[in-house]
Amino acid sequence: MKAIATKVTLCRKPKVMKKTSAYQDFKDTLPLALPMISSQISYILMGAIDNIMVAKVGVDELATTAFCNNLYAIFIVTQTGLASAASPLISSAIGSGQNFRVGKLLRHSMVLLFLFSLFSVLGMLFVGSHLEWFDQTEAVNNLFWSYFPWLIATLPLVALFQSQRQFYDGIHHSKIPMAYNYLAIPLNAFFNWIFIFGKFGIPAMGIYGAGLATFLARLCIFVLFTKHTFFNETYEKLYRLSFKKFQLEKDIWKTIVKLGVPSSCQYLFEVGAFATAGILAGQLGKIEIASHQIALNIGSFTFMVAMGWSFAASVKIGGVLGKGEFHRIREMGFNHIKIVSVYMTIISILFFSFRYQLPLIYLDNEEITSLVAKILLIAGVFQLADGIQAVSIGILRGLQESLRPTIITMVSYWVIAIPLANYLAFYTDFQLIGIWIALAIGLSISASGLVFLIHRVSKNIGEVGFVSK
Repeated sequence: MKAIATKVTLCRKPKVMKKTSAYQDFKDTLPLALPMISSQISYILMGAIDNIMVAKVGVDELATTAFCNNLYAIFIVTQTGLASAASPLISSAIGSGQNFRVGKLLRHSMVLLFLFSLFSVLGMLFVGSHLEWFDQTEAVNNLFWSYFPWLIATLPLVALFQSQRQFYDGIHHSKIPMAYNYLAIPLNAFFNWIFIFGKFGIPAMGIYGAGLATFLARLCIFVLFTKHTFFNETYEKLYRLSFKKFQLEKDIWKTIVKLGVPSSCQYLFEVGAFATAGILAGQLGKIEIASHQIALNIGSFTFMVAMGWSFAASVKIGGVLGKGEFHRIREMGFNHIKIVSVYMTIISILFFSFRYQLPLIYLDNEEITSLVAKILLIAGVFQLADGIQAVSIGILRGLQESLRPTIITMVSYWVIAIPLANYLAFYTDFQLIGIWIALAIGLSISASGLVFLIHRVSKNIGEVGFVSK
């Protein structure tokens, strides 16, 4: 069996215990998951408020911020995948009674994320210097460098915030980063009001002011959040978080990298696939790209619940693994899959029932509404598969299983979904519908492969009674 721990840990044959129902795991996980879900939704809300305020300046400014944020999202999501390795490792350390490892894991994670953010800065500068690749309008190209540098400047701040958030998630204090995420929303709106429109004697800066506001809001939140983490006597006493006498330890560094890099690739494969699908949709025409974006926005909002739950499942599984309760891993893993499946099934029914009403939230255009309604029929399968694959990745991350899920997601998205999307869009009459059919097929294959991997890994752990290197 694949290695998922650093030492061979023997355990006695587990006693016959009453199985825990999916409902019980739902109740146990909900207090941890809700703040994580809420944090994910806060990012959408912050972006929506930004768009509303920038739109008052002009259409070109809105198009520029949308384009810049799409590029930024690729680097941020990849960074998030790397950061996500820490929380299950921290939960596992606490479960095994090794609280002294928590501070080490946090410090190493912060160093790794900061270094990665510097590479991301270089990557964004490189991408920004080749705008001709993206075939944007002249107005967008002219406004690009008024906004983009401020996003680049936030990368190290976001990286250090993310690594600290994983610490709080790992110790089941996820309400704390949630509170800071929501504090950022009015703070960002306030700075937008000052710098975009010009208040308190400050001249109106337009899109430049929007970028400055984003940077200042994230800087303030980072300072407050870091102060809360490292100037807290309770955390220092329990987990030894201080950077005093900090030294890199090869085994901890290797553990985080081994789990974090494949997780980062998983996020990159998915984001890259959806970005490519958007490019294909754009080549079909304005109606198609507008319909695609509306359907994707509707689906993304509901998907945040599944993603937040996957983070919580990762922490819960990591804790059970650390305690050596191997007999619980299998049932807990499949209980989390059942929970997300029920949620996504309800969402699918709602999509089907309100497929003509949901597009009207965005605009009243008969042609676009009709096309989005057709997409939402496919999105039922799409949502269910996407939810299952998201929570499955979280479960496997909690088991410190990273390489094989990465291979499964890479094949599903880039060997199957994207080539099929290209074929159905341009060589058949399916066009935009074909892109969504291909994405649904790719996600279904990914979900099936990941669930089968959970079956294999959890069965081996339960039967053998130990986790081997």
